[in-house]
Amino acid sequence: MSRDATNLYMKRFNEDPSYDILMEVLHERELQFHKWGVQDHDEDRWMVILMEEVGECCKAIQEEDPANYREELVQVAAVAVAAIEAFDRKFKDGII
Repeated sequence: MSRDATNLYMKRFNEDPSYDILMEVLHERELQFHKWGVQDHDEDRWMVILMEEVGECCKAIQEEDPANYREELVQVAAVAVAAIEAFDRKFKDGII
């Protein structure tokens, strides 16, 4: 992507409501990093961690707790990012 296209995209992106949500996910990811450090689990373990977070979303729904449901969704997204980070480190040479 050219620099002009990137700048145009970022201007549009910064005006998008998803920007604030993604910043929340990034913040949560930073909290996870400070708590756990670099995590290089295998794919099976990442799915267990991710499903545990999804389970917490389900629990919040059952408890009719929309604030906690939203917070858990942010955590699900941050765990997914951590799993992608680990995947990219594992396959940094593009060999899958």
